[in-house]
Amino acid sequence: MKKKLLILFTSLIVLMSLITSCSKNSDKTTDPRTQFVGKWIGTKSFTFTQYPTLNKTVADTLTITIADGNSTNISVKSSGYSETANVSGNTFTYIPYDLDIKFGSTLYTLTINGSVKISGNNLKGSGVFSVLSTKGPSSGTWTDSLAVR
Repeated sequence: MKKKLLILFTSLIVLMSLITSCSKNSDKTTDPRTQFVGKWIGTKSFTFTQYPTLNKTVADTLTITIADGNSTNISVKSSGYSETANVSGNTFTYIPYDLDIKFGSTLYTLTINGSVKISGNNLKGSGVFSVLSTKGPSSGTWTDSLAVR
């Protein structure tokens, strides 16, 4: 009888160990947006096709959070602006947005789009923009390079 109780008790312990080591969360895939969440610091460069005197590299800080209401969107905040981007794998793509920049007395409205890829603790991005201003239309490219803080 003692032997049967010992076998039963050992079987129960093994069964309980197996049950508690399995988690429902282990079956779920990881949300790819979480890899971007945080504060990123680096630089952003703008290259204007028709106005090379406006070419500029500036310090840039991105604060990225998961956006509500959509399973693939993140919110990207930089310099007082908040934009939405769509995450796919290790890349996020900006939903095109407008950015107003004033140089001297001239206001430039940039319509920006592009994508950013994560590699370890670094973000590298690039894209294009079109410009409307009183000086006429133009276009250009942007790049950024940031590291997690």
